[in-house]
This record gives sequence, C-alpha cells and structure tokens, in this order.
Amino acid sequence: MTTREQLKRLGACPEAVEWASSYPTIQAAWEVCERGDWMLWFLSKIGGHDDAVWRLMYSFADRAVRMDAVAALRSAAGADGMPSEHAVTLRQHANKLEALPAIDSRAAAGAASDAAGAARDAAWAAGAATGAASAAAWAARDAAWAARSEDHAEEIRREVPSVEGKS
Repeated sequence: MTTREQLKRLGACPEAVEWASSYPTIQAAWEVCERGDWMLWFLSKIGGHDDAVWRLMYSFADRAVRMDAVAALRSAAGADGMPSEHAVTLRQHANKLEALPAIDSRAAAGAASDAAGAARDAAWAAGAATGAASAAAWAARDAAWAARSEDHAEEIRREVPSVEGKS
C-alpha cells in the first residue's frame, strides 16, 4: 500500500496526504515531517503510543501557556496606545499563567485552560480598546508557534523514532 493510500485510509487531511505522497514509506515521511500536529494526529490514529502522545501534548500545552500566552499578554500590555487599566490586567493574567503548576495531567490541563480562557477574554477586551494590542498579541503567538514547530516534530521523533509497520 502506498503512503498516499495509507494516509487516506486513516482519514488524513488532503494537505498531509499530498505532502507525504512523495515519500516511499510512512517512515520516510515521518523522519522529515516538520508538522508536530500531523505527527500527533498520526500517532493517535495508529495507536500503541497513547502514553507518549499524552506526555507530548501536556509538554506542548505547558510551553504554549508559559511561553506563548505569557509573551503575547506582556507584548499586548506594552503596546502603544494601551490604556493603563488594560495593561495592568493583561500583566496580572500573564503572571497567573506563568505561576500555574506544570501541565502534566488532565486536571492541570483543565486549570490551565480555564486560566488561559480568562486571559484570552481580558486580551479581547483590551484589543477592543486598541487594535494594536490585539495585533501584537496574535503576532507574538504566531511567531512563537512557527519558531517551535520544527522543535515539536523533533521532540515527537525522539519519543517515537519509528512508526514502521504501524499503519
């Protein structure tokens, strides 16, 4: 079965199927893939790696909250034209996120999700006060995610180096 056929059978998105079809095997595609989200999806579909998938997802969520969200909130708080009361609120939410316990379980992920939701709401309110703050927050988040995309893939490959014969 070709790589294309394997991924279609699993229900992969058209973009992933198209990208991977130029590789002779799933393993060959796995070894060069830079999309951590695709890799985690694939692992969840083939099974047998549940512990690794959860460990990785908690690790990535922890970094997203502690680094991306905190940086985005602080960036928005410092944006030109940000009203001081909104800046204070955004900094307070950044501090709360930074102080959360490590995300290493469903309960911790739930608490982080609640805190991140409150921070998002505060940033949204601040963004309504100034478009620049909202744009700065989104730009910081997108830049951080893009910069780490390949790191996620490498971390996933260290945890699960081979998927040969699993699909």
